[in-house]
Amino acid sequence: MPFSVLLLTAASAKRQIKGKGNSQVVMSGQPVSGELALFFSIDQDSVRRGLNMQGKQCCDGLIFYTRDGEKKKTLCLVELKTNHNLGDAAEQIIEARNHLARMLKAECQSCGDYLEQVVWRACIYRHSSSQKQSAECAYKLKDAGFREIDITYLRGDGEVGPFLRGS
Repeated sequence: MPFSVLLLTAASAKRQIKGKGNSQVVMSGQPVSGELALFFSIDQDSVRRGLNMQGKQCCDGLIFYTRDGEKKKTLCLVELKTNHNLGDAAEQIIEARNHLARMLKAECQSCGDYLEQVVWRACIYRHSSSQKQSAECAYKLKDAGFREIDITYLRGDGEVGPFLRGS
């Protein structure tokens, strides 16, 4: 049960995901009426064990986002990079998504209609990298089936709210 593990080991009321150094994404301000955003830091030993992801590539965090009355449920995978090299950021997100999607499919055999409403999003927040690296990451993510991708230069606040809200 991946979300039981996430709720018990990785949930944060702070609406933020922290990476190494001062890297973080946040959803600042007050929630919009009817909005639900749950933040999970998943690149931790206890969470990786609970999700059976030891020895696998894993991104830094996951955000569950939805609005009241919406059938769509967003699962946004987040990777934070502090150096000039995006390296395997796309692979970390893709492997985490594939693993979590398999777990959800196995767990939700009677709720397949709900699984069809899940929208997987990918966010890579970086301090710096070349345009070529960003384009390569975006291509890999699109090739893996992600349609909503944000590769953003971290300017200090790491605000993820507009991307989650689609604004």
